[in-house]
Amino acid sequence: GHGTMVAGIIARLAPQAQIMPIRVLTGDGTGTLFDLVQGIHFALNHGARVVNMSFGCSGHSSALNDVLDEAARDGIVLVASAGNDNVNQPLTPAFGRGAIAVASVEADNTKSLYSNFGSYIDVAAPGSGVQSTYWDGGYATWSGTSFAAPFVAAEAALMLSNLPSLKAESVVSIIRKTAHSVDNVNPLYKGLLGNGIIDIESAVTTTLH
Repeated sequence: GHGTMVAGIIARLAPQAQIMPIRVLTGDGTGTLFDLVQGIHFALNHGARVVNMSFGCSGHSSALNDVLDEAARDGIVLVASAGNDNVNQPLTPAFGRGAIAVASVEADNTKSLYSNFGSYIDVAAPGSGVQSTYWDGGYATWSGTSFAAPFVAAEAALMLSNLPSLKAESVVSIIRKTAHSVDNVNPLYKGLLGNGIIDIESAVTTTLH
C-alpha cells in the first residue's frame, strides 16, 4: 500500500513519466537497510534519473551512504522524506548525501504536526490527507512525509522531460529557488522548513526557457 500510493502521486502529477517500481519496504512502510541498498543499486543500474525515497533511518549505514554517494556522482536526483516524528533530528537519506529533504505542510502551509523539521530541510510539499492509488485497485487517503516527497520527485521528472540535459544539481537548485517561504505562518519553525512550499508550475516553466 505504501509504495503504491507513492507511485500513484507521481503518476498523477507526471503522467508521462516512466515509473520503475522497486519494492524495498513492506506494505506498511517498513524494511531493512539491505533491501534499501539493493533497491537503490537496482535503480542506478537500470537508468533511473530520479529516485524517490519515502523512508528514513536514524542509524548510520556506510553501505547506504556509499550507494547514495554513487547515485549523486551519477547525476541522479535524489528525493527523501524528512520523517514523521515531529523532531529536529536528521534521518538518512534526507540528511546529507545530496538528497532533497522534503517536509510536509498542511493546506494552509503550516507545518504538519508529525513532520520533522530542521536546517537540513530543502523544501516542503503537501503530505496530509493525500488521496492516491492503493494496492487493492482502489484509492486510499494517507498522511506523512512519505507522501510529500513524491510531489517533489514528480516535479523533478517534469523538469527533466522538458530539458533532459538538465544536471541534477540544477534540478535541485531550481526546485529550491522557485519554492515559496512558509516562515510567516510557521514562526516556531523559521528557517527550519527549507525554502518553503514547492511551486511545480514555476519550476517547470523555468526549464522551458
